[in-house]
Amino acid sequence: MNLEALVAARADLVLANRGNSPTDLAAIRELGVPVFAFQIDSLPALARAARTLGGILGVQAEAESLATSWERRIASVQSVVDSVPESARPLVFFGGIAEPIYTVSRGSFIHDVIQRAGGRNVFADLPTAWPRIDLETLVRRNPDIILVGYHAATERDIASLREAPGWRTIKAVREGRVYILGDAIMREGPRLVDALEEVSRVLYPRGRVLPH
Repeated sequence: MNLEALVAARADLVLANRGNSPTDLAAIRELGVPVFAFQIDSLPALARAARTLGGILGVQAEAESLATSWERRIASVQSVVDSVPESARPLVFFGGIAEPIYTVSRGSFIHDVIQRAGGRNVFADLPTAWPRIDLETLVRRNPDIILVGYHAATERDIASLREAPGWRTIKAVREGRVYILGDAIMREGPRLVDALEEVSRVLYPRGRVLPH
């Protein structure tokens, strides 16, 4: 972090993520610059952060309108899947397809998106939010759907899984249900609601429940 550049910019407020270095944030505060550190690990937390920031910036009405619009869109997605029994919801793996394989679990905003979109995160039981797994474990858990971030694979990479040892035995690969998502799901910001809608369309195309 370049503190000199921050001083030169004469910032009135620094927005940060609570995952940023505590030492860096403390150094900024020592300069007399207020720091607002977000902790967005779910869609409701996104709306809360917008309202809090709106209050700090003196634009509470605008922030309330924005947060309410997000909540309305979230509720619209959940209305599609609320009637689907838990056992009928598809098992979903989100992560990379190259070694080392990383995924998401409880405590991550991507896990929250998957659950609210009507999926069951196949690694929801792991103790850390961003765990590393091995292919053998993924094969055993046998997800119905695989979601890959836009930066982690190409369509050619996805096609190659049909011949790849281990991968080719997974239900999602056998049935052609491996999808590359847009970049919205990779950032815990306003477009996370777009990601929810995108994942919902993948899991429930045209509002239909996928066969399990």
